[in-house]
Amino acid sequence: MKYIVTAASLLGLAGCMTSAANAPATKPCVAQLSPPARKIFDAVQAGPTTGTLRERISTQTRNLVMEGELTRSHARPAAEEAADCLKAP
Repeated sequence: MKYIVTAASLLGLAGCMTSAANAPATKPCVAQLSPPARKIFDAVQAGPTTGTLRERISTQTRNLVMEGELTRSHARPAAEEAADCLKAP
């Protein structure tokens, strides 16, 4: 029983460390994003992680345009910029 509790707590710590490593603040490219690209980046990071990155970016960008947070003319370049940052290690 003692080993199960220790293993579970170690796995929990490992999960916390990985999520902290993938946090948006750890990516140096975030500071250089334009405001529209940053909105998309933040929405993708906060949204569900199902589907491909392309699908997630498309969905979040479309939602931001429909909500009036982003204009259609800024949507594509901002999505491409956010995608480059999201793909960066």
